Amino acid sequence: IAKHTLLKKLRLGLVGAFLLVVSFHSICKLSPPAYSVSGRANRCSFRRAVPGQSQKATFRGQALIGRSCIGQTGPSEPRAAISWEELSRAAGPPVPRVFEARERLFGSQQPELKFWHDASGWCPHCMTAWTVLEEMRIPYVMETSPLRAYLKPGEKKPASLRKVSPKGLVPIVQFLDKAGSTSSSWTFQKPVKNIGRGEQVCQLLQEEFPTKSVLPDKPDQSHWGLFEGIQKAYKPFKYLPNGRPTWGVNSKTTKRELERLISALDNLEDALGDKTAFLLGDRPYMLDLMLLPYLERV
Repeated sequence: IAKHTLLKKLRLGLVGAFLLVVSFHSICKLSPPAYSVSGRANRCSFRRAVPGQSQKATFRGQALIGRSCIGQTGPSEPRAAISWEELSRAAGPPVPRVFEARERLFGSQQPELKFWHDASGWCPHCMTAWTVLEEMRIPYVMETSPLRAYLKPGEKKPASLRKVSPKGLVPIVQFLDKAGSTSSSWTFQKPVKNIGRGEQVCQLLQEEFPTKSVLPDKPDQSHWGLFEGIQKAYKPFKYLPNGRPTWGVNSKTTKRELERLISALDNLEDALGDKTAFLLGDRPYMLDLMLLPYLERV
């Protein structure tokens, strides 16, 4: 599996690259347009100094190794490192992390629903639904609860969750009670029934918010088979020997179960082909998004 090219084709590595670019962009934003000694405005370089290079070549990237290129427009001696206070003032307040946010309204004045998921972000059913919910940009608020496997001895799931779901299972979707809500106070309906699986939540969102659909008009039905195949093939790997679910790796799986998982991944590999990054082209659609949490665990 380690040699499998599937993850490479899905461009999952772009996530890490994106985070790196965002971090680097934050550093570059600290200076006025002309700070690069190479003469390229609004650009820094990751390149480190190499013996024998000119000062002009080696100065690029000083900001990443403890020196500042702010205001530099030509060859110069390295300047003192920027203080943390200066960096903090220039960067401004941090943008709330999606995982820690409690409201994701996307410019709306009120949410359409409340979404409950696990507190660790490791339940694939929750992550499948959450990924699609984010891509559809449906305004929502969220609540979390630890998975049963993560509870300490004697610890119970939050009372707020048990009030809406006595069994304490997630994911849960509660639509906004528009008649009982105001602009400053939101109330929600009872949880939608029979949507305990991620794919069920995704289908619900598709039906309730068709204008925000991430499905094509005529989706390829075989893609559902690819998703179900990987989901079922991965199932034996998610339990510990004591039977408790972990969504990790069960070392007691058999050779046949491993072969079944590899076969399911091969089927997805064949469907992707060599011409596109995702199942239907250069942009992911709902089935691509639903697959990501499982592929991460595989």
